[in-house]
Amino acid sequence: MVDAYPCRIDGHAAQVLVNLALRLRAPDPELPWLAYTAVELLRPDPHGMPDEDEAEDLTDLQEMLTATFEEHRATFAGAILTRGRCEFYFYAEEVLKLEEVIEPVAHEFDEYTFSVGTHEDPVWTHYIGVLIPDGSVVGEDPPN
Repeated sequence: MVDAYPCRIDGHAAQVLVNLALRLRAPDPELPWLAYTAVELLRPDPHGMPDEDEAEDLTDLQEMLTATFEEHRATFAGAILTRGRCEFYFYAEEVLKLEEVIEPVAHEFDEYTFSVGTHEDPVWTHYIGVLIPDGSVVGEDPPN
């Protein structure tokens, strides 16, 4: 189950998506690598958020990224949309060759410029401390 909530990040409007299904297993020692891919919005509003059409495109992009990462044994953790940028986060078993992983998605969404990165996060600091900023992992709802 993915939940979304608005917030402010560094003083800017933001929308955070978080995969609540992971709360019960966070941190998962079998998924110690945080991988991300990000895109710059094509039509951000003055607050750095997408218009309705682009929001739908980003949903489609997230769904395709999630399916693609799952083929590589990686799990969608969440996304952050702020300041004209959308970042998608996944936890993986091993370091992935992200350019190769996202190639079919980047081809399908060729109007976007993709950036990627990965780092070791065995205690899921990003999931617990950023996507769920109050640190509520088991049995609590994220802030609304």
